[in-house]
Amino acid sequence: MAIVPILWGLLNIILLVGLLIGLSTAFGSLKKRFGFLGALLLVMMLVSMCRSINKQGEKKAESGAFQSTVLQPNLPVNAFRRPYDILLDNQITFAIRQTISLAQIHQSDSIQINSQSHLTGFIAGISWLPVRTLVSVQSNQRLQYETAGFLNWQLLGLPIYSQPKQFDGHLNL
Repeated sequence: MAIVPILWGLLNIILLVGLLIGLSTAFGSLKKRFGFLGALLLVMMLVSMCRSINKQGEKKAESGAFQSTVLQPNLPVNAFRRPYDILLDNQITFAIRQTISLAQIHQSDSIQINSQSHLTGFIAGISWLPVRTLVSVQSNQRLQYETAGFLNWQLLGLPIYSQPKQFDGHLNL
């Protein structure tokens, strides 16, 4: 099962190279018929139409950021010095990570919690769409987190399979 992300990425790269070769061949025949400028305009219109359909719905859901303000429990001073990086899922070519940071609000008895989950590594043909991220500070100086989202498997940017994922756990401060 660990070989699937590698094969999926290679399949995406091979299809992209094949598409580019096909486009260059089509561009050559279009150039003979319509001239260089006409062929270039036709190819640019085709590429922009294919790209804009997929990207319009993704921009809103891609953020996945969580921000909350809570009353400050008695936390150690070093809890605010650095962001906490949590490894949610580790595959052979990619990883899903979550970053949580705490910030003291000046002249207040509250703290601000910021969290964001993201995908790292070789991610050709794979995207992460976070749906829900919750982080809370427990009274025993622990962070409780819960993150849910979809791991989307794509071929040339078109979604093929959407895999739901959910992670939860705690972190000692």
